[in-house]
Amino acid sequence: MGKILGIVLLFVLIVGGLALWRRARRKHGEQFIDSYPYQRFLDKRLAAKRPELTPTQREMVFDGLKEYFHLCNLAGRNIMAMGVSLDSTSE
Repeated sequence: MGKILGIVLLFVLIVGGLALWRRARRKHGEQFIDSYPYQRFLDKRLAAKRPELTPTQREMVFDGLKEYFHLCNLAGRNIMAMGVSLDSTSE
């Protein structure tokens, strides 16, 4: 009886540890996404590719990217489709 109780306790500890690890990993991803300097790396390229966008509109694009990356982080291993491509230049 003691051996079964030990195995059950070990199983509960492993499952709990995995849950805590996944939560910490997701939280780390959220912090990375929030602190990433999107404008520093992408603003000039986006302005060159889409000159009709104002700085405010480009900021909205970066906010949308950040939101998409947060959804991907929440989805884990599931694939998330991006609604609109930033590279779509066909008109």
